[in-house]
Amino acid sequence: MTAAAADKKKLPLHWKMGIGFAIGLVLGLIVHALGGAEVRGLLEHAPGIRLVDRVADNYFPMPRDASGQDDILAGRIRQDLSDPTGHSIAMFVSGDQLLKGAALNAVQIAERLLEARPLGETRKASAVSL
Repeated sequence: MTAAAADKKKLPLHWKMGIGFAIGLVLGLIVHALGGAEVRGLLEHAPGIRLVDRVADNYFPMPRDASGQDDILAGRIRQDLSDPTGHSIAMFVSGDQLLKGAALNAVQIAERLLEARPLGETRKASAVSL
Protein backbone atom coordinates (compact mmCIF):
# COMPACT_ATOMS: atom_id res chain seq x y z
CA MET A 1 0.00 0.00 0.00
CA THR A 2 1.37 3.41 -0.92
CA ALA A 3 1.57 6.31 1.53
CA ALA A 4 -1.12 8.13 -0.48
CA ALA A 5 -3.45 5.10 -0.25
CA ALA A 6 -2.82 4.83 3.50
CA ASP A 7 -3.65 8.53 3.93
CA LYS A 8 -6.89 8.08 1.99
CA LYS A 9 -7.95 5.23 4.28
CA LYS A 10 -7.69 7.53 7.30
CA LEU A 11 -10.04 10.13 5.84
CA PRO A 12 -13.78 9.70 6.30
CA LEU A 13 -15.66 9.10 3.07
CA HIS A 14 -18.68 11.00 4.29
CA TRP A 15 -18.84 13.63 7.00
CA LYS A 16 -22.42 14.45 7.88
CA MET A 17 -22.79 17.91 9.35
CA GLY A 18 -26.01 19.53 10.33
CA ILE A 19 -26.67 22.94 8.88
CA GLY A 20 -28.81 24.87 11.29
CA PHE A 21 -29.27 28.21 12.95
CA ALA A 22 -30.82 29.29 16.21
CA ILE A 23 -31.93 32.69 17.41
CA GLY A 24 -33.55 34.11 20.49
CA LEU A 25 -36.39 36.50 19.62
CA VAL A 26 -38.21 39.10 21.63
CA LEU A 27 -41.44 40.18 19.98
CA GLY A 28 -42.88 43.51 21.06
CA LEU A 29 -46.65 43.43 20.70
CA ILE A 30 -48.01 46.91 20.09
CA VAL A 31 -51.76 46.41 20.16
CA HIS A 32 -52.24 44.27 23.24
CA ALA A 33 -50.39 41.76 25.37
CA LEU A 34 -50.56 38.06 24.56
CA GLY A 35 -49.57 35.32 26.96
CA GLY A 36 -47.26 32.44 26.13
CA ALA A 37 -50.22 30.04 25.84
CA GLU A 38 -51.93 32.31 23.29
CA VAL A 39 -48.76 32.57 21.21
CA ARG A 40 -48.29 28.79 21.36
CA GLY A 41 -51.87 28.39 20.11
CA LEU A 42 -51.20 30.69 17.17
CA LEU A 43 -47.93 28.98 16.25
CA GLU A 44 -49.45 25.47 16.42
CA HIS A 45 -51.51 26.28 13.34
CA ALA A 46 -49.01 28.47 11.47
CA PRO A 47 -47.76 27.00 8.19
CA GLY A 48 -44.02 26.30 8.12
CA ILE A 49 -43.63 26.34 11.91
CA ARG A 50 -43.41 23.32 14.20
CA LEU A 51 -43.85 23.90 17.91
CA VAL A 52 -41.10 22.23 19.96
CA ASP A 53 -41.71 23.22 23.55
CA ARG A 54 -41.48 20.24 25.90
CA VAL A 55 -40.70 21.98 29.18
CA ALA A 56 -41.06 18.82 31.30
CA ASP A 57 -38.37 17.08 29.18
CA ASN A 58 -36.21 20.23 28.97
CA TYR A 59 -36.40 19.84 25.18
CA PHE A 60 -36.55 22.92 22.98
CA PRO A 61 -35.66 23.87 19.37
CA MET A 62 -32.13 22.80 18.47
CA PRO A 63 -30.28 23.50 15.20
CA ARG A 64 -29.36 19.81 14.83
CA ASP A 65 -33.06 18.89 14.95
CA ALA A 66 -33.99 21.56 12.40
CA SER A 67 -31.29 20.44 9.97
CA GLY A 68 -32.76 18.72 6.93
CA GLN A 69 -36.33 20.01 7.23
CA ASP A 70 -38.22 22.96 5.83
CA ASP A 71 -40.11 23.85 9.02
CA ILE A 72 -38.85 26.41 11.50
CA LEU A 73 -38.85 25.03 15.05
CA ALA A 74 -40.19 27.38 17.73
CA GLY A 75 -40.18 26.98 21.50
CA ARG A 76 -39.19 28.39 24.91
CA ILE A 77 -42.16 30.75 24.52
CA ARG A 78 -42.74 32.96 27.52
CA GLN A 79 -43.57 36.46 28.65
CA ASP A 80 -40.48 38.70 28.45
CA LEU A 81 -39.99 39.78 32.06
CA SER A 82 -37.71 42.68 31.06
CA ASP A 83 -40.69 44.51 29.49
CA PRO A 84 -42.60 46.35 32.23
CA THR A 85 -45.63 46.79 29.93
CA GLY A 86 -46.07 43.01 29.56
CA HIS A 87 -46.39 43.40 25.79
CA SER A 88 -43.34 41.32 24.82
CA ILE A 89 -42.91 37.60 24.21
CA ALA A 90 -39.54 35.84 24.21
CA MET A 91 -38.99 32.67 22.19
CA PHE A 92 -36.25 30.55 20.68
CA VAL A 93 -36.33 29.38 17.05
CA SER A 94 -34.15 27.08 14.95
CA GLY A 95 -34.08 26.24 11.28
CA ASP A 96 -32.02 24.89 8.42
CA GLN A 97 -30.53 27.92 6.71
CA LEU A 98 -29.89 26.05 3.47
CA LEU A 99 -33.40 24.64 3.12
CA LYS A 100 -35.24 27.58 4.69
CA GLY A 101 -33.09 30.14 2.97
CA ALA A 102 -33.76 32.81 0.43
CA ALA A 103 -34.87 30.44 -2.35
CA LEU A 104 -37.53 28.60 -0.33
CA ASN A 105 -38.69 31.85 1.26
CA ALA A 106 -39.11 33.39 -2.20
CA VAL A 107 -41.18 30.40 -3.38
CA GLN A 108 -43.37 30.45 -0.26
CA ILE A 109 -43.95 34.21 -0.54
CA ALA A 110 -44.89 33.81 -4.22
CA GLU A 111 -47.32 31.00 -3.31
CA ARG A 112 -48.98 33.18 -0.67
CA LEU A 113 -49.25 36.08 -3.11
CA LEU A 114 -50.83 33.82 -5.74
CA GLU A 115 -53.33 32.52 -3.17
CA ALA A 116 -54.29 36.10 -2.32
CA ARG A 117 -54.37 37.26 -5.96
CA PRO A 118 -54.53 34.50 -8.61
CA LEU A 119 -52.82 35.08 -11.96
CA GLY A 120 -55.00 36.93 -14.44
CA GLU A 121 -56.94 38.72 -11.73
CA THR A 122 -56.37 42.45 -11.93
CA ARG A 123 -56.64 44.77 -8.98
CA LYS A 124 -55.32 48.09 -8.00
CA ALA A 125 -52.25 47.94 -5.77
CA SER A 126 -53.14 46.75 -2.29
CA ALA A 127 -51.38 45.30 0.70
CA VAL A 128 -51.28 41.51 0.87
CA SER A 129 -50.98 39.95 4.30
CA LEU A 130 -48.20 37.38 4.45
